[in-house]
Amino acid sequence: MAAPRTSTAAAGADTVALTGDRDADAEALAKSLDGDTPGLVLDLRSRKITISGSGAGSVAAADIKGQIPVYIKLIAEGSVQVPFRTFLLSEVSAAWTASAQAGPRVVIVPK
Repeated sequence: MAAPRTSTAAAGADTVALTGDRDADAEALAKSLDGDTPGLVLDLRSRKITISGSGAGSVAAADIKGQIPVYIKLIAEGSVQVPFRTFLLSEVSAAWTASAQAGPRVVIVPK
């Protein structure tokens, strides 16, 4: 089983801030990839985000939404540590078992 990691940067992830300028964004993404194919793309613009917990409802939804970019930046900088462990695709059975147990989040990688 793979050892737990605590940040996306430790796993070799790159962050590309998008500006909204299609050509500039495409150039920045291409430069970051350096000819490789991305393994994972996180694009919060096209997905709903659900935030739950004991404080939900005690803060206005607009205030929470306003802090999402700040939180994403903290994640990208490595300030927020999210423990995870990786399994190869060939180890999917072990990954499935591990995901049912408490501990770091399970991530399956192709190789």
